[in-house]
Amino acid sequence: MGRWYAIETNVKCEDKALRNLRLAGFRAYSPLARTEIWNKRKRVHVVRELRLMPRYLFLETHGEVPWYVIRACEGVQRVLGVDGRPVALGRKDVKALLDVMEAEENLEFDTTRAAKIRRGEIGRTKAETARIRFKAGANITITKGPFAAFSAKVVTVSGKGKLEALISVFGRLTEVTVDPEWAALDLESEAA
Repeated sequence: MGRWYAIETNVKCEDKALRNLRLAGFRAYSPLARTEIWNKRKRVHVVRELRLMPRYLFLETHGEVPWYVIRACEGVQRVLGVDGRPVALGRKDVKALLDVMEAEENLEFDTTRAAKIRRGEIGRTKAETARIRFKAGANITITKGPFAAFSAKVVTVSGKGKLEALISVFGRLTEVTVDPEWAALDLESEAA
């Protein structure tokens, strides 16, 4: 494993600096997070990439470092250091950087639909998502509809993704079908 250095880039030149450093034969890295935005006009989801550390990227070097080559790359403003001399990242910082790289590979920073499906936060369909969110026996509070503000206990999730739950009406348990968007997990009773 080589030594890692922090590089400051010119304003909005992270991509250019990354490309030029890689063309010069170095391993360069800039952490990204992806998010999904709904484009109203085109009616599609657009994936946007956001820099976790704007204007900074990291460079791995091996052996003797030709600093003039790094500084000559278009987009690079300077190599961070003390008194004009580049300073390598410490072991803890390198470990943290490698952890960030691994987290980015596992899509932990992403809020896209694909990342949420991969992490198991949502399902591919509404029915799958309802099965993930509401397990049998979970306590819920109905937020909309004729039974708003009632507490209920989930019995099952139907094939269409509707919740079949038991509520207490006039002292009797009654089974009702509730849309998952009209229900919220009752975390207080879950903790008790």
